[in-house]
Amino acid sequence: MRARFSQADIALTLGECGSMYLRGDHVVTQSAYLVDTVDTTAAGDTFTGYLLADLMSGEPIAHALDFAAKASALAVSRKGAAPSIPMREEVAVFTPCARA
Repeated sequence: MRARFSQADIALTLGECGSMYLRGDHVVTQSAYLVDTVDTTAAGDTFTGYLLADLMSGEPIAHALDFAAKASALAVSRKGAAPSIPMREEVAVFTPCARA
């Protein structure tokens, strides 16, 4: 797959193990944040949306991964799909504990 799409960037979500972003030979990893999980329904969509929004606005990969991880941590701490997705302002002030 990597040979077929050699110019593609790849983002992988790894659940409670965090996430990683591959650009060529460069790999950036991000830890997941510890929260009380209520519902994981919108976790991936939230992560992807926040990651792409930050990357498209020119943020560095590490910042985009961290912001997406915070957004998805907030999302899983709430019930439901669309109602669980946090507003950008909520993510900006969220100060979670990193997982070990």
